Amino acid sequence: MRYTPDDVRRFFDNGTYGRGAGYFRDKRVLETALQDGSIKGKVRGSSYSHYRQSIKPVERGRKMQFEGDCDCPVGYNCKHVVAVLLAAVDAGLNTDGGTDDGLPYDMASWLSQLDYEAEMARRQRKTPPSAGTAAYRLIYVLMPQAGTGHARRHLCKGRIGADGEIRSATNINDLHGFQQTPPAYLRAEDRSTVAIFLGLTKSVWGAAALDPVGPTAATLLRMVAEAGTLYLAANQAGLLHFLKCWSLLQTRGDSLQSMT
Repeated sequence: MRYTPDDVRRFFDNGTYGRGAGYFRDKRVLETALQDGSIKGKVRGSSYSHYRQSIKPVERGRKMQFEGDCDCPVGYNCKHVVAVLLAAVDAGLNTDGGTDDGLPYDMASWLSQLDYEAEMARRQRKTPPSAGTAAYRLIYVLMPQAGTGHARRHLCKGRIGADGEIRSATNINDLHGFQQTPPAYLRAEDRSTVAIFLGLTKSVWGAAALDPVGPTAATLLRMVAEAGTLYLAANQAGLLHFLKCWSLLQTRGDSLQSMT
């Protein structure tokens, strides 16, 4: 039964899909095989434990659905299942010999992402701030951890001042709620970096923060720096009052590597 990356993206909720796609990009899928109409997989978990999956793609009412068992604590249709499904597409195991549109995985995945962004943009309620109302922007803030000094990347709600600059922000402390009900200040151009960020997070419960470690995290750091949405804060007080935009510091010779 043939399926595409878009079928996977449409079937799973945004959080599960984002984390599973992150696992696939980070090459955590160790094995994929097609056996008796089911896709078998093995995935390295976040604590270096290995989980096995057995997934059966099923077409119901012209829509692809997936019945994915996993021996992780979640047990069914988890992020590990998503990772294996995407890896199976990459390996050409997503078809039983039926008609193929001939699209390479990278192109199919890119088209799926475009469709995702278009759909989310349609769902987003666009309400520009009225006069006298503060405007906001989704930003990423690098801030050292107390005690260790190691920088963590925080997903934040930045406040835009009257001069158009962002000098203060607040942490997004409910990542699950953020995914379920995207805020009005989330712009269409921010959705691709948010999807990567969500894919790298280990849990949707609690504050949105992660360590900028690994190739995918490095790519995300570069993307948000180039987009002008990367900020620096020395501590929590700096987050509230003394934010500095990374793009304004580049002329001084600072490097991203020095901050991580």
